[in-house]
Amino acid sequence: METHRPRTLPWGVAPALFTLALLAIPLVAMRYTDDVKWGPLDFLIMGVLLLGTGLGVEWAIRRGSSLALRAAWTMALLSTLLMTWANLAVGLLGGESNPVNMWLLSVPLVGIVGAVLSRRAPRGMVLTMLAMTALQLLFTAIAFSLDWRPLRRGAIDIWGPNGFFAMLFVTSAVLFASAPGQMERKLRGA
Repeated sequence: METHRPRTLPWGVAPALFTLALLAIPLVAMRYTDDVKWGPLDFLIMGVLLLGTGLGVEWAIRRGSSLALRAAWTMALLSTLLMTWANLAVGLLGGESNPVNMWLLSVPLVGIVGAVLSRRAPRGMVLTMLAMTALQLLFTAIAFSLDWRPLRRGAIDIWGPNGFFAMLFVTSAVLFASAPGQMERKLRGA
C-alpha cells in the first residue's frame, strides 16, 4: 500500500500570502474610512515585519527538532513582532509619535544579534530573550521615571503593555530552556 505525503506549499509561499492578506485589510479600510491613513512607507515597513516574521515562524516549524523549540522560536518571533508593531502604532514609551519610542527598536536588534552570535542554539537564545526582557524593562523604568508618556490611568499605562511584552520574552526564554537536551547538558556541566 502506497503512503501519501501531505502536500505542502513551497517554502515562503504561506508567509507571503498571509502578509498580503493582512496588508489588504488597511488597504481596503482606507477606501471606506478616513480613520485609516497608511502611506507607502507604512505598507513597506509592515510588509517587511510581517513577511520576515512569517518566514522565521515557517523556518522554526519546519526545522525545529522538538515542540518546545518550535514553540520557543514562534513565541520569540511573534512577541517581537507584536511589540514592534504596537510601539510603531501607538508608542510604548512616550506616546504616539514621540521619538523616544525608537529606543525600543533596540530590543529586536538585541534579538537578532543574540540569535546570530549564539548560532540559534537554545542556550544562547535563553540569554538573548532574557537580555531583551531586561532592556524592555529598563527602558520602561526610564520612561516612567522621566514622565515620557502622558499617564491617563497611572503607572499601568506604561508598565502594563511593556510588562506584557517582557512576560512574553521570558516565556520564550523558558521554552528555549526546556528544549530537549538542555537539561541533560546542564546536568553534565556542558
